[in-house]
Amino acid sequence: MSKKSINDIRVPTYDDLFTNEEQRQEAKLEKIMEIPVEDIQEFKNHPFRVRNDEQMSELVKSVSANGILVPVLVRPHPNSHGYEMISGHRRMNAAMINGQEKIQAIVRKLTDDQATII
Repeated sequence: MSKKSINDIRVPTYDDLFTNEEQRQEAKLEKIMEIPVEDIQEFKNHPFRVRNDEQMSELVKSVSANGILVPVLVRPHPNSHGYEMISGHRRMNAAMINGQEKIQAIVRKLTDDQATII
């Protein structure tokens, strides 16, 4: 019989003791958060640019009437506080034109390669 090391003993965490499996799984799911637009910076490798054209004007009107229907996708900024915009540049621009200070966003941890592909 081999001796067990103190490192082999697993001490339950607070979450293990006071949450059930469903609650732990729920905590792992992505959630829609309201984020101040001033905390979101442009992703440096974003291949497209927002143009102030007729389509943008229509989007601004739609956001004014209906709000943002699909949350934007951001990632935690890798080098500072705040977030980087991955998908939703036009929606955020329309929200800002309409005077919104916050926007609904999904925060997802992504590498540079993943962010560029998305």
